[in-house]
Amino acid sequence: MSAGMTQGELADKIGIKEQQIQRYESNHYQAVGFDRLLEIARILSILVPRGYANELVDKVLLQPTR
Repeated sequence: MSAGMTQGELADKIGIKEQQIQRYESNHYQAVGFDRLLEIARILSILVPRGYANELVDKVLLQPTR
């Protein structure tokens, strides 16, 4: 997980179960709504400039986790 945060910590901040974060990551965030992606980016301190959102989502959020 990015920003030194566990899946559980991210889930808590969003108000969902950790298993949902695991599902998001297992399919590289492809099934996540854009509003949720923006919320995750905000929590992880990832800047998503207007007009560049698709490019940044592809580069930053859709990368497989290690």
